[in-house]
Amino acid sequence: MSGVWYLERRVPRIRPEDLRLDLDSAEFTLTPGSDLACLADDRAAAILPGS
Repeated sequence: MSGVWYLERRVPRIRPEDLRLDLDSAEFTLTPGSDLACLADDRAAAILPGS
């Protein structure tokens, strides 16, 4: 996954239920939750659980 999250050094964890596909319109929607993975050089990586 790429995007502006890498600029913040935090990437959302995507669960299967966060993805939606409307077969009629072929519209794809991604709504990430609040659970994040921190990249190694993020200062918050040491204090956020599970990151």
